[in-house]
Amino acid sequence: MTHSHADAEINALLGSAVDCLSRNMLLEAETILQRVLALDPDRPDGIHFFGILLAKTGRLPEALTWVERSLSLVPTDVMYLNNYADLLMRSGKPEQAIAALQSAIALGSEQAVTYVSLARACAASGQVDAALSAYRQSANLAATPDWVSDEAAEYASRSNRHDIALTLLRQRLSRYGAGPQTWLGIGNALRDLGDHAGAIDSWKQGLARDPNDAASRQNLLTMYQYLADWESSSRLMQATSEGMRGSMAIAVNPSMLLSVTDDPELQLACAKRWTSRYGSDAAVSGIRGQRRQKIRVGYLSNDFCNHATMQLLVRTIELHDRDRFELLAYSWSPGDGSDLRRRTIAAFDRFTEVGSLDDEAVARQLVSDRIDIAVDMKGYTQGMRPGIFVGRPAPLQISYLGYPGTMGAPWIDYLIADEWVIPGDLRNGYSEALLRLPFCYQPNDPHRPLPEPMPRSELGLDDSAVLVGAVNQSYKIVPELFSAWMRVLQKCPEAVLLLSAHADQTEEALRLHASMQGVAPERLRFMRRVPYADYLRILGSCDLILDSFPCNGHTTTSDAIWLGTPVLTRVGKSFASRVAASLLAASGRQDLITGSFEEYESRAVQLIGQPGKLSRLRREIVAGRSTNRLFDCEGYVRDLETGFQMAWERHLSGYPPADMAVLAAGN
Repeated sequence: MTHSHADAEINALLGSAVDCLSRNMLLEAETILQRVLALDPDRPDGIHFFGILLAKTGRLPEALTWVERSLSLVPTDVMYLNNYADLLMRSGKPEQAIAALQSAIALGSEQAVTYVSLARACAASGQVDAALSAYRQSANLAATPDWVSDEAAEYASRSNRHDIALTLLRQRLSRYGAGPQTWLGIGNALRDLGDHAGAIDSWKQGLARDPNDAASRQNLLTMYQYLADWESSSRLMQATSEGMRGSMAIAVNPSMLLSVTDDPELQLACAKRWTSRYGSDAAVSGIRGQRRQKIRVGYLSNDFCNHATMQLLVRTIELHDRDRFELLAYSWSPGDGSDLRRRTIAAFDRFTEVGSLDDEAVARQLVSDRIDIAVDMKGYTQGMRPGIFVGRPAPLQISYLGYPGTMGAPWIDYLIADEWVIPGDLRNGYSEALLRLPFCYQPNDPHRPLPEPMPRSELGLDDSAVLVGAVNQSYKIVPELFSAWMRVLQKCPEAVLLLSAHADQTEEALRLHASMQGVAPERLRFMRRVPYADYLRILGSCDLILDSFPCNGHTTTSDAIWLGTPVLTRVGKSFASRVAASLLAASGRQDLITGSFEEYESRAVQLIGQPGKLSRLRREIVAGRSTNRLFDCEGYVRDLETGFQMAWERHLSGYPPADMAVLAAGN
């Protein structure tokens, strides 16, 4: 056969091989490529595509060897370099992938795939600025597909670079037009940049294009609640309720319901519908765990920073028994440079940043790290990543602390609770097996600051006023609750109500609501976001805290009890509406738990009218600080570890998850 005829045959064979590879006909492709290499063992493209074949059949080390050989023959082939980088990424070698892709760009590659791959490699190696630069370059190329801007903006948002995310999404809008997801992203970026009106308009745009856009619906409702725009909130909630029951079968994030209803079975139904968006084939059982010297626990969250969750949890992490447990953190948290973040990082045996990785990559990391118990600390709250858990990368998966309700998800085995937040008669509202701790599900740090109360003069008040705090976030205020507060103020002219508001619109709306109910607007005072130490000083200055309903204060309540400030709560049926009762019971103050709005109002009026009684309550709460169960962190850690151990032993014995109650340490 002449050289030209051999070349023609090889070219034809290579064309067939590439076609078979693209259609995943791997046996046929292998037969053809072996024929090519028999005809010309040094043919670069034959060598290269044989490497690609090996990668497709899961033989990555061999694939890398073959692709590297093809590059040694043709080091300037951009396609070879792109494919080589892909194999390096799949082999967990992002730095080497970066070098290969930079070589491709230096050779003049203007392919979007090269820049996107470079961005992903930089992200995987923690080079945020370099990743964003590569994403922006890819988005600026003329032939870039529209999904590139979406991926780039999502990464910018995960990296807390909301200005860049907004620029990328607006660029996509001008070039390709926008669907619901683009408007969602624009709204999210505007919200995070403080433009509430712009965010609302963007989410409305998305919802108008797709009434089933659950994320825009949730964000709108939450923003209306934050701004105390209860009329808009009510309209949207009514439309949502009708959509959930009707033919539209709207799925909404279950967290929407926590602040508007205390019906746990409705929350469960909503959660189950929401999980369907992750597919009907979500794993219901995962890999089988193996007994080892230590149980390896992975905590996953984006709150490993100066956040309320870590103010509660950090001491628990520090006190875990390292002879029995190994603790790993997987974080997509902002690097805020805070002392609490540094303390948190130091508390774990290993701390891994996964903000640049997608859910599947994080799940692979959990499998690679051989995590025994994966702890989801986000649930369905902002920053959630349930997709990490769907495929069950850990033998046991537990919902803990961050989300006060059921996830309704087949991939979550246990929910950490106690007898107060989920009593037996309300058990049916939860899909998970319950792991009940003996006193309170919430951890607390007895080393938290204990500052002196802020002088009333710094709050613009004289000492004769009774300062009543209602300082939970404004999205937790519902009209019925606010009306109860206004009736208390009408009956207690000496009282001033301190509220939390992070926007001028919220203050204006709440003052208007007060005026409409016959309360002078100046009797409402507002606390903006302040450093944690100042927040504690303000909380300690309050004579009484009125809890929110149906979503109670969580960290706020335990902070107040720590400072000695009495908290009056109204208990409901849902987990979120029973948290403060659990905290009060653990601190020995069941006398501050009420069962209805009528009792709540009556008790508030009684306490405000008896300053001596409030002072006595404060002294009693302070006196019990060192002895009550709420701040016994060492005992709490022993109980939590016992719960983990019980669940793990049951799993190793081959039994499915089941409700279990931990007996108090020493019992």
